[in-house]
Amino acid sequence: MAAVRRTCLLDFITFLLCFLFLQHRGCVAAISIWSSNPTTSQNSVYTIGCYVTGRHRDSEIVIGRYLDTGTGRVDEAYHVDQSTTRQESISDYGFPPGSVLDVINNEENNFKLYNISISNGTDKFGAYYCGVNGVDEAKVVTVVNAVKTEALVVPESYSYSISTDDDIRLSVELTGENDPSDLRWRRNSTISVEQWKGLSQVNIDDANSNIPEIYEATLKKKRKGLHAIMLLNVRGCPAGKWGSDCSSDCPRCLNRGICDAKTGNCTCLQGFMGEVCQTACPESYFGTDCDVLCTTDGACAGHYVCQPGPFGCACTAGYHGRNCDLVLPKLSSFPNIENVESNKVTVSWDIWNEQRDVGSGPVIGYVVWYKKSSSDEWFRKPNDRILSTNSTVVDSLKFNTQYEFSVQSVVSDDEVIVRGPTTQKKTKCGTPTVAIANIEVVATGGNSLQVSWQMPDLNKNNMQCKVDSQDTSFVIKYKKDTDVAYERKTVPHDVPHDVPNQTTIHDLESCTNYTIVMVVFNGVSYGPESQVVSGVTSVSDPVEVEDLQVETQQTDATSLHIEWNRPSQCQYEYSYEIKYKLLTKGTCEIADSDWTTPVSVDNNVYDINQLFPNSEYKVCVKSVIGEKESGDVKKSGKTDIAALTDIVQNFSTSSITHNALELTWNRPPCGEPNGPLSYEVNLLEYNNDQFKKKKNQVVSENACKFEKLLIYTRYKATIVAMNNKGNGPPTSIDVQTLQYYPSAPINLSVVRTSLTSIELQWSAPVTPNGIITQYNIEWMLHNTKSNGREPIDAVTRYNMTSLVPDSTYEICVQAVTMVGNGLCSNYIMANTGIPGNTSNDFLSVSVSDK
Repeated sequence: MAAVRRTCLLDFITFLLCFLFLQHRGCVAAISIWSSNPTTSQNSVYTIGCYVTGRHRDSEIVIGRYLDTGTGRVDEAYHVDQSTTRQESISDYGFPPGSVLDVINNEENNFKLYNISISNGTDKFGAYYCGVNGVDEAKVVTVVNAVKTEALVVPESYSYSISTDDDIRLSVELTGENDPSDLRWRRNSTISVEQWKGLSQVNIDDANSNIPEIYEATLKKKRKGLHAIMLLNVRGCPAGKWGSDCSSDCPRCLNRGICDAKTGNCTCLQGFMGEVCQTACPESYFGTDCDVLCTTDGACAGHYVCQPGPFGCACTAGYHGRNCDLVLPKLSSFPNIENVESNKVTVSWDIWNEQRDVGSGPVIGYVVWYKKSSSDEWFRKPNDRILSTNSTVVDSLKFNTQYEFSVQSVVSDDEVIVRGPTTQKKTKCGTPTVAIANIEVVATGGNSLQVSWQMPDLNKNNMQCKVDSQDTSFVIKYKKDTDVAYERKTVPHDVPHDVPNQTTIHDLESCTNYTIVMVVFNGVSYGPESQVVSGVTSVSDPVEVEDLQVETQQTDATSLHIEWNRPSQCQYEYSYEIKYKLLTKGTCEIADSDWTTPVSVDNNVYDINQLFPNSEYKVCVKSVIGEKESGDVKKSGKTDIAALTDIVQNFSTSSITHNALELTWNRPPCGEPNGPLSYEVNLLEYNNDQFKKKKNQVVSENACKFEKLLIYTRYKATIVAMNNKGNGPPTSIDVQTLQYYPSAPINLSVVRTSLTSIELQWSAPVTPNGIITQYNIEWMLHNTKSNGREPIDAVTRYNMTSLVPDSTYEICVQAVTMVGNGLCSNYIMANTGIPGNTSNDFLSVSVSDK
């Protein structure tokens, strides 16, 4: 439907007699001002109605002009006494000449109507009030503006209601060809706002007045009533707060309701009721309890109503627009409900279309409303914003519950709620929250297990669904340990509560372990799984263990680690007996050793401790079930070698020569724990008062030989035993090679000669190869066969005597060790003296080598 504009108005007095307005929840007085719309022509009479109900119905009422908006007058208020009835002139009380008051007392419905007819002319435009004398909270202010076709300045809105922390923008529009720079602004008649000159939009960010304020936007020197007059009401706390210190949280008031800053109650727009104004009155009904009926259908709709501050003024329910002449938009099509789950659904709808749907736009977004079909309380989604899309997910719903869903088309953030058609949909059952407990499993044969359990509390909340014996059941999931997927058995819920239930699972494999889990089922979803339990079907004869492994422990040379595969069937019923015996200790074979006493274990792994290192054992394992035993399974294993801790024994020389030596030592006995050994032998030469490494050998035997050594030289021999655990401690001996034939003496020369003597000197051999025990002087008379050898002490100077005078001798010197004579030195020739020559004893003789 296209936008609807009212084309005719009922007589206003008749309209005002149609209903009773009651301000919500115990305000000081139920009082309001009604008019057909907020604007009028200067050429017609404008009628407003002031309604008073409740305990102030018979109170003294005052009416008048709120303040001067260009007429130049604000007369004293008109006090309406109880005798006033009809056509009372009020021209002398701030109203234009010819204005009259009618008082209609409707005792049947407990209200009084103060009907004010304001005569034509530009003086009618401005701000008026109606209230209970002496009661500020029971005072209503309204503004009357010129219709747009006559006005020079037109406000965007006529009434604003804000909180102390709100920023508000006042906006006006100039008609005709008026110059915007001529715009002037006033506050409460007398205050000219200089900084707003020439502005068509102004912002107020510090509003804190506790009384209604009037703002005017005029053209310069044209404040004659055809300008914009706006009402501003400020609630005395920040948004969402109330109380003397504004510390309490307000409820969320719906349908343009406003939280009272003093009481925290919601002040509702006409046509709504409830603690948060959530309930719309039935069509043609108004009032606090929606109990006042309009006598003519539609007579109560599409009007402008003002209520005491801070509510201000607004269009009646279902209308919007500057003149309250536009019907709020409403979808004609039903919303679609899809993706239904236990706690949420997806709601989608066709976007509002002016040609197809009801009311007038523009639509700025949508709000989804939902409620339980059994309740009258609606909830919105989203809670604090407007949707720009045409679908949303509504969550936090209750399982297995019938809901109604409706979509509101929105034209402003604070409009009243006009919902479209309603679609019903039931949520699915949820997932049960109760788990089955106290499950017991007993073997009843080679191929069956009996399962029993304690009945859980199957109430609606636990089952997340209506409990129905046809839909509610217990599901037993079972499988062999070697399987991946479970098989299922369903047991219907057909026994009383708190009685243990049981069933038997048949056609199972004998001597097999089964894993069992139970869940409840509500016809849609499965509940949480129970604790996992196990059961074994009847046992058979035990079978031999498989894949027996005997492993060396690298970190402990006195233990062996054994493990084996459990039998594939009845493995949890088995125990195992383990025994062992010694086969070899080191390299020593042990004949006819005894088996140890069997050890019984439940697991398939075991460590045998306190064994001999580097020894071979035979291990025997057999399966046991009760009194029955399987055959033996045997396997050998060897412990690791031990680390070396002792020195090599009997390290000594077995042979030694002048340039070689052979070393030997004892092998370890066959039962030694250290395993195959090698030996590192180092030979260090004593030189310059210290030992220096000269030779090295690594051997696996118990002997080694060093050759090409220095003759008659001191050595230190060191030996270390080694295995793959590391080296043992070293041990050393000192040795010395034997003496040998010395080399020839050097530097043989003649010191002096005489008639019968030759004195010689020489140097010891460079390599004496031992201890020089003596020297031999070998000589030969030149050109004769006469020769000889004179052994002398181990000196290097000697005088040969008893020689033939005037003779030539060939001489050499030979060193001698305990081994024998060494090489002779180079020969020299020396001459004895000539007889009769008295200086022979002192003759220096020339010597020549031979």
